[in-house]
Amino acid sequence: LEQLVAEHPVVFSWEARPGSGERGPDGRPVNEFTLQDGMHASFRYALDRQIVGEVRGREAQTLFQAMNTGHTTYSTLHAGSVDQAINRLTTDPINVPVAMFGALDLIVIQQLQYVRGRMVRRCTSLNEVIVEKNTIRWNKLYEWDPVSDSFKRTGNRSLVIEGIAYMHGWSYEEALEEIEVRKEVLEKMISEDVRHFMEISEKIEEFRREYVY
Repeated sequence: LEQLVAEHPVVFSWEARPGSGERGPDGRPVNEFTLQDGMHASFRYALDRQIVGEVRGREAQTLFQAMNTGHTTYSTLHAGSVDQAINRLTTDPINVPVAMFGALDLIVIQQLQYVRGRMVRRCTSLNEVIVEKNTIRWNKLYEWDPVSDSFKRTGNRSLVIEGIAYMHGWSYEEALEEIEVRKEVLEKMISEDVRHFMEISEKIEEFRREYVY
């Protein structure tokens, strides 16, 4: 993290820390700095993206507030499935209102799996979230196949891709073509063993300059 901040001057980071045994006038431990405090501080910087470590309490409400006010956010949560993740987020002690899930686009499930006798980490599904009549449901777009150790498309038309197409003035088919172009760029980076975050950043910026603009 220190190297990331040092080499990216536009990256800001905050780390949660417990307070001392003493309590201040507000009842909180002196010098305490929570995830929620860090998120509130980040709002003042109008950052393009907010990456939050594992949420497990009321800070998740702040995360969803950020989503609902137009911030792009990423975070993690311990749960074995989409159903379990939504259950954790909507019940104590997190209690995110169902109405706020309309701002959540995607949930990725990642698990430890055995592949050829080795334990490896795999993304087992990619799911888009849909809120209708105060009910949360999800559309599984991709699923990991343990037999072939590959990721396969399972869903039909994606609302997320429809939104991207609308924002860029593309048809749905044109949006899919654009995704394929970016897939080829990522595959080329893998073949060239581009793995350091600075190299990845440079390759992405090069692609944006030559192709996107």
